[in-house]
Amino acid sequence: MDGIAFHWYSGSCFDNVANVAESYPDALLLPSEACFELTVLSDDEGEATWIANGTWSKGEGYGYDIMGDLNAGSSGWTDWNILLDHEGGPNHVNNFCDAPVIADLREDAERAVYLHPQYFYLGHFSKFLLPDSVRVHSTVGGSNAPGGDCAWPYGGCDATTLQATAFLRPDGQTAVVVMNCGEDKEMKLAAEGGVITNTVPANSIQTYLLPAAN
Repeated sequence: MDGIAFHWYSGSCFDNVANVAESYPDALLLPSEACFELTVLSDDEGEATWIANGTWSKGEGYGYDIMGDLNAGSSGWTDWNILLDHEGGPNHVNNFCDAPVIADLREDAERAVYLHPQYFYLGHFSKFLLPDSVRVHSTVGGSNAPGGDCAWPYGGCDATTLQATAFLRPDGQTAVVVMNCGEDKEMKLAAEGGVITNTVPANSIQTYLLPAAN
């Protein structure tokens, strides 16, 4: 067996992912599908505003699941649909979904392409976690998050604490992605060589690039 694929619809079952990673250390673990179904989860705004702006919490849901899976031992993360039209399709069973990129193809519209929050949250991982990066152990003080007992429904996020993951890149720099789904939180990022103190604003995601050790 070379690899195992799984979806996110059972919720934040990161302990299960970690158990599989421990049992099959040589297997490629890859989340192969995630999306927000429009028939299941509501949006912040009505049709026209949603098409242009999307829903911010859906970006947070992506970030929470990506961090949880990576920290549990997965080798990547895959969206189901990177681009859909203004109705969340096409879909052969009318299971319309949100997507990181939405194309507005309405006859009376500007025929524009819009980037939803999921696009920018994905970018913190796809841009800064380079191929052949290796995850390094990281902890969030006073927290066990992301939760791993399937307590959170898919697309949810724990707002009580920060979320974080860290990777050593091939260029020697360490990328630390930090996310906050709640109110403003003060942070101290302690790593070899020093401490960074900062405020992580409410409902935000940040990436820190720490220089290579001398």
